[in-house]
Amino acid sequence: MLIKAFFSEDIAHLSYMLIGANEIYIIDPQRHIDIYLEEAKNRNLPITGVLLTHPHADFISGHIELQKTTNARIYAHYQAPYHTDFHPVKENDEILLDHIRIKVLETPGHTPFCNSFVITDLSRGDEPVSVFTGDTLFVGDVGRPDLFPEKQEELAGLLYHSLFDKLFKLPDFVEVYPAHASGSMCGKNLSEKRATTIGYEKRFNLRAKLTDKKAFVQNILDDNLPVPEHFKYCAGINLKNPELLENLAPPEQISFEKFIQINKNENPIIIDIRKHWNWVDFHLDNSLSIDVNCLSFANYAGWLIPRQRPIILIHENENDLKRAVNSLRKIGLDQQIYYLTNGIQDFIYEDFLLASTPSIRPEEVLQHPDKYRLIDVRNNPPEAKFFNKLNYTQTGINEIFENKFDFSKDDQDVIICEKGALAAMIISFLEKNKISKPNYLLGSGRALQKFLNN
Repeated sequence: MLIKAFFSEDIAHLSYMLIGANEIYIIDPQRHIDIYLEEAKNRNLPITGVLLTHPHADFISGHIELQKTTNARIYAHYQAPYHTDFHPVKENDEILLDHIRIKVLETPGHTPFCNSFVITDLSRGDEPVSVFTGDTLFVGDVGRPDLFPEKQEELAGLLYHSLFDKLFKLPDFVEVYPAHASGSMCGKNLSEKRATTIGYEKRFNLRAKLTDKKAFVQNILDDNLPVPEHFKYCAGINLKNPELLENLAPPEQISFEKFIQINKNENPIIIDIRKHWNWVDFHLDNSLSIDVNCLSFANYAGWLIPRQRPIILIHENENDLKRAVNSLRKIGLDQQIYYLTNGIQDFIYEDFLLASTPSIRPEEVLQHPDKYRLIDVRNNPPEAKFFNKLNYTQTGINEIFENKFDFSKDDQDVIICEKGALAAMIISFLEKNKISKPNYLLGSGRALQKFLNN
């Protein structure tokens, strides 16, 4: 028996290949299935099954792609309303993959339709060796129950029982393979580590210390993250069957003249995926800056891009373009995508009027502490204690996106984050929606702390 993990960094998603002697099962596949097909080909083994822990809300699953390409059988929670043919499984059902026994545990809480799959290598013994926990148990945290707001208290209670009455009853040595790691918004305190054991989580996972059910439920419900927009439709797409990638229109290269036409007639959304400091220097008016190399592109694109409107990508190189397109498809943004041959250079060649964002240096902020208001979008950064002599406040990104934060009208606000990419994205959002025109802090929070320390 062999378990091979595949990590999709832009959505912090983990999928797995469970490899037996004669066949392979895939657990929680991503939409782009070439990675699994290539690995199976190299091993000269067929993919015959797909195990779904639940209908994921943060990405489009590859179960339909695999079903069509390999004729693999899909195993999912017996109550999950999938619109495709699948084999329904429930508590204590067992599936045999060669010498591997796969036992089903129903572990609702993150959603009503969650399964965990307990793995026993019968060639070595009859004790379980691993468990695929989906979004029920992570390394360092547990799944969020608030994606069903009307049921979140009930789901939080079910999550408690899934953990303490089922998963934590497994032997301490059982390996835990979750569906996400740090960078996902399916949990708050996910570790960068991608696997763990039941015993380690029982000892060090902060949620596992909340053995009183009432305290556990209250803690979970008081600690919710914002819900990105694409979370509201991805699960539904996964249940109703995602469109096959081969049926989607490929990205279309367009001329400057066609850009003018599309921009006038089709109401596209323009996404600038270049390095964020380049966007600050010069950019198209009304464009959103989402630095594909510095930010979780899929999460923020899913948050900010409506599904109905065409997308125009402003890129610097072909690799960045490909990454951005793949990320958009991963989260179900399947509309037409356009891009210009030379990116921003096409506008420079045509003497097109470009915008810029005002930027200031840390020393200027320190010299005029009463002039500028610093708005920190990080979650309780440790260096905040150094900013007590400045006009400083913190707010959540969701507060800004939902227009719940009051910006000044005199353009003296300064957005700061860790390295600058997040600040540029927020400024682009505010400028595009004509909410405010804050300043960009060169070097962002790190640079400001450095100057304060000196």
